[in-house]
Order: sequence, then C-alpha cells, then structure tokens
Amino acid sequence: MRATSETQPLQPAAGGGGAAVGSLPRAAALGTGHEAEVLDFLSRRALHTVYMAGFIRDNGLVARENRGAFYGCRDEAGRLEGVALVGHVTQVEARTERSLRALARAAQTCSSAHVILGEQERVRAFWR
Repeated sequence: MRATSETQPLQPAAGGGGAAVGSLPRAAALGTGHEAEVLDFLSRRALHTVYMAGFIRDNGLVARENRGAFYGCRDEAGRLEGVALVGHVTQVEARTERSLRALARAAQTCSSAHVILGEQERVRAFWR
C-alpha cells in the first residue's frame, strides 16, 4: 500500500473524453462481500480515505454504525472508479469526473447528509 497526500486530478472516463450526462454510470449500493475490493481501491490514496476505510474495517460495508450507505461506481470493465459513503457524514473518492457526478447524484437522495468531507476542489465539483 502506498500512502500519498497529494491531490490527484480527476481523469476523464476510459475510452475517450468526458461522458455525456445521459450516459453516466449508475452508482449502486455496495454490499457484503465487496470489502476487499473497496479497501484495495481506497488504499491507493490512504491518507484521503482513512475515514471510509476505518468504517469498513470496523463495521463492514453494511452496518448501522456507518450512519450511511456505501456506493460504488464502475467503469465499462466492471472496475471501481468511485466509492462514496453517503449519510450523516458523506465522503467520496472518485477517480473520474463521471463517477464523481454519478456518486453526487446518489448523494442528492440522502436527506440525512449533514457534512461532506473531502478536498476543496472535489467537494466543489461534487455539488455542481
């Protein structure tokens, strides 16, 4: 695992430039059995994702103690390109602009969201 604290720019979706809004991937709830895959994804920027990784290690992906639900967004090959904990405290880790938009769309349905954690530019893009 490589820990990094530098900000990494969001990448365009694989296969070309930014996808049109109509072709955004769907953010889907992540369930039990996906923990290892999600922790591997989050470990690439461990300093930025320690909050989410801690909840998964302590409680699993699906637990009342998380005070929210974990969502994932996948590319055309089925690989994770974004993960978010949406709930009382919302945090997102997105590698592409389209996954950030898809996760933001999922978060908009959460009436209990009070705080968003993240890098200033990514949080700003999340709510655009």
